[in-house]
Amino acid sequence: MSNLSEATPLLLVLCLAVLAPVIANYTRKPKLPIVAVEVLLGILAGPHVLKWVEPSPALMSLSRFGIAFLFFWIGYELDLKRIWGETLQRAFKAWLISLAIGVGVGLILVRLDMVASSLMVGIALTTSALGILIPILRDNHDLDTAFGDSAVAMAAVGELGPIVLVSILAISQGNPNPLDISLLIVFLAAIAGVTYLATRISTPAMLDMLKEQLETTAQLPIRIAALFLAALFFISAEFGLDAILGALAAGLVVGLLSNNDTGHEVRKRFESIGFGLFIPIFFITTGVHFDLSGLLASTTALSRVPLFLILFLIVRGVPTFLYKDILNKEDRIALAYSSATTLPVLIALTDVGLNSGIMRSETAAGLIGAGTLSVIIYPYLMLKTRTEAGA
Repeated sequence: MSNLSEATPLLLVLCLAVLAPVIANYTRKPKLPIVAVEVLLGILAGPHVLKWVEPSPALMSLSRFGIAFLFFWIGYELDLKRIWGETLQRAFKAWLISLAIGVGVGLILVRLDMVASSLMVGIALTTSALGILIPILRDNHDLDTAFGDSAVAMAAVGELGPIVLVSILAISQGNPNPLDISLLIVFLAAIAGVTYLATRISTPAMLDMLKEQLETTAQLPIRIAALFLAALFFISAEFGLDAILGALAAGLVVGLLSNNDTGHEVRKRFESIGFGLFIPIFFITTGVHFDLSGLLASTTALSRVPLFLILFLIVRGVPTFLYKDILNKEDRIALAYSSATTLPVLIALTDVGLNSGIMRSETAAGLIGAGTLSVIIYPYLMLKTRTEAGA
């Protein structure tokens, strides 16, 4: 009976995972993104509302698999060759402007005694959610457009930049020795080197030879990709980096090295495993963990939610003026909404801030609350803006 009770939360989460796309399909056009529905269902079913689902060790383990699969898939799906050059440079300039605005806003909030660290809040305000946006853009047939390229590049830099900065902050807070720093530099250099070479070399013949294995129960290419994901996920965590950086790097490298028919088949199968099981569990569990009662009980934290929600849009939206020559006004507004959508990296950032003592609990709660709302509101507004513009 105890084993059955431990499995109950997982069974209920899987029921919600089936229900989410059904609900999303019956919302008015533009349809509510499935991710938003999953988070909402998690909040409703969680311990702070209906009390149907309580977090369990099994659920947490599967949720970690979910975030690993999500960031691996982001890296795999990210077409660096398509956005390399001016598109990525423009996105990086936009992110630097966002960082400057974010830190400036953070300094003001520190002066008002609303937050403890201007840098942590500034970085938080520059985060984006590529893993949430890519499925939405693809379902809306926006990936192969100028808007899609701009949105993907903006979100990619808005995810990678904060991850690297937060990882460096996490290490600096832990009083690292020279070996830790050396290993970090070696890890980042190795990933950067393999990524650089992968954009310039032809597809390895080994993957062509492995194509035959995809049609057997061996599924060797899937096992190799899964091993690479697990290895970089573990190694990055051991080096003091956020583990999701390792998963992202694994997907990026595997995707670049397998850009052929075999690679596309591997992607489809990973996509089925991830979006069919692990990734929905992650987003629903994110909703389950959202402390709605604690947020509502704290007037200070609650007041931060609308403030941070608006600041996400301002900090990430202002730099869209850089796209004036390639996007019309409606697309730039939609780009601001897409760039202001954030959550997964925000969760990692607030964990670092709380564990290091440089972020107050009410600030973290306000950021997570605003991030959760951004996932529900901003992608819908992005699609609505694009639909009304006739895109």
